[in-house]
Amino acid sequence: MKERCTERAQHQGENGVTIDELKLHGQKIVQPANGYRFSLDPLLLCAFAGVPDRARVADLGTGCGIMPLLLAGQGKGVTVVGVEFQESMAELARQNTSLNGLADRVSVVAEDIGNLRRLFPVSSFDLVVSNPPYRKPSTGRISPKQGRDKARHETTATLADFMAIAKYLVKPGGRICFIYHVSSWQSFLRKPCP
Repeated sequence: MKERCTERAQHQGENGVTIDELKLHGQKIVQPANGYRFSLDPLLLCAFAGVPDRARVADLGTGCGIMPLLLAGQGKGVTVVGVEFQESMAELARQNTSLNGLADRVSVVAEDIGNLRRLFPVSSFDLVVSNPPYRKPSTGRISPKQGRDKARHETTATLADFMAIAKYLVKPGGRICFIYHVSSWQSFLRKPCP
């Protein structure tokens, strides 16, 4: 499915990024040529989540900002805040927001999720989405490509931390939608939500 939805542009910039096209949505995505690159998971999560008109959405661990771009286009007046702890990825997400003409609807915060209580009051969002890291530190394959392990492995926050901040941020009656690696699914189901 992803091959039909995206196409790598022939252009690779001097700074080690590619500009890829998300054909179904008419968007261009700048992402690292060799670091963490979005996969099919964000596309599936956005298709599942659905966003009502005028919703306020948070994406925890936004990476290059693929989910905010997709979610902002799902309804009238939707606004999205992408949260990313890696400054270089947050900068790419900001670049993607501008590149796709969504700076008025999408903002990116370079911050660890553990600090979000200082930035947002409780019950600030109608929908919270996340594709959180699914491996414990020092488990699974370690990627030689910079940035990938921080997206795949729990470094500054655990699954429980992601769930706790999502619960804090979502309004009563709102929704929380996560996508999680199938190999860790049982641990996801066993996590109590603080």
